[in-house]
Amino acid sequence: MKRRIVGFGAGQPPTAVRISSLAHDIVRATRATVAVLAAFAMAPPALAAEPPTVGEPGVVVTFDRSAGRLPDGLAVDRVGNTYVGLVSPFRFPQSRSGEVWRFDPDGNPVERWALGTGATPAGVVVDRHGTVFVTVAHPAQESSGIHRLRSGGGHERLPGSERMFEPKGLTVDWSGTLYATDSARGQVWRVDGADDRAELWLSHPLLQGCGRGGASGLVVRGGALFVANPDRGLVVRVDLGVDGSAREPRIVAGDVDCEISDVLWGVDDLAFDVRRDLYATLASQNRLVRIDREGSVEVVLTAADGLWHPTSLAFGTRDRRMLFIANSARRGPEPADSVGPAIIETGVGTRGQMVPCRCPAPVTHSSCPLDVDVGGLGEHAGAEPEWRA
Repeated sequence: MKRRIVGFGAGQPPTAVRISSLAHDIVRATRATVAVLAAFAMAPPALAAEPPTVGEPGVVVTFDRSAGRLPDGLAVDRVGNTYVGLVSPFRFPQSRSGEVWRFDPDGNPVERWALGTGATPAGVVVDRHGTVFVTVAHPAQESSGIHRLRSGGGHERLPGSERMFEPKGLTVDWSGTLYATDSARGQVWRVDGADDRAELWLSHPLLQGCGRGGASGLVVRGGALFVANPDRGLVVRVDLGVDGSAREPRIVAGDVDCEISDVLWGVDDLAFDVRRDLYATLASQNRLVRIDREGSVEVVLTAADGLWHPTSLAFGTRDRRMLFIANSARRGPEPADSVGPAIIETGVGTRGQMVPCRCPAPVTHSSCPLDVDVGGLGEHAGAEPEWRA
């Protein structure tokens, strides 16, 4: 936090002797230094704000595991509709049609999309126009790719995305550009909003797994993309160049080994708040954690709070202080305190990053709604966005 200290020279008693201009400047500088040191000495010990407290989690909606409906992908649009991708348990993955359900702000199911038998809708996102996209993985590659959902239950696969092997995470930036991970190959694919064609954007060892799948959830923040790698237990940052190309990835949390004892092992999805803290689900550990800007990890929810294989994350609308979690309940054994397959909500004490939108140029705070990401796609827009209080 920046603090402006004023009046360094105010109220100082006049000197009793005449000194040279240089000596006078030295005295003034010394007094200013003493004033600064005194200010820090008298300041409260916790000058930086403490991390907000995470509230008691609650269940928004539950699903029937015996019916083969387990929540995986999750997104919330600007008016409060919630979109949930439903998949089948591992014991009969090809016996059910993968689906996306839309719930209204009151939690009532109002629309459904059937994606085909065996389809797994892993990532769901809503762009600034309210268009819903979903990544679909299929064991026979019949429908694998990125799909656009149409009103009335229809959907279409975006061209080029049929070449993806195991589509997983999905996010969108302020320009409408989509980014999706291919977990099996350790890749990120990009869909330009201008032509809706998917192209391979980045393939890198830091995105690859250790035999069980790599890159998973991802999120855009300013001019960078953050990607979770559950198999290695790390979060990677990829800066975007002015031309939209990927810069060299670097680790911001976790490490490159494949030990299941790693603190971030099983990291699945990511969501930023306006403090620049990163929330992450650890599906394999039944945990929700918060990662600060230094890469330090704090556990905020566990299996004792009802978590069972949590996957996707999404901040709600309204005051955006509620974080929604897809509790997929896909892998056993079931924890004693599990709430089963459900959407869980918990207050995090601060606001989540909004769905990015495009603002008029030149970008100013007055031209954007509160908390809109005014960072651009490339370096010309600055390394970090600014946020209104």
